[in-house]
Amino acid sequence: MSGRQSSLPQPHSVYSFTLIEWLVVISIIGLLSSIVFASLNSAQAKTRDARRVQDTRELQKALPLFFADNDYYPKIWNAF
Repeated sequence: MSGRQSSLPQPHSVYSFTLIEWLVVISIIGLLSSIVFASLNSAQAKTRDARRVQDTRELQKALPLFFADNDYYPKIWNAF
């Protein structure tokens, strides 16, 4: 048995990551975070656009009601 080598790892052998492995991991994390931020930005834009459409619809409904009550449309102040 003295001539056989053990296949068990030595207790003093330590595996550490190389610089290339760290750079690959960091670049993958950066890529994934940019994708997430882009999708969040897109969702915010869609929410903003939906809110604008809803506000326009409310104005379309409110203007005839205002005209029916007052016989004139509201004046625009400080429009320009």
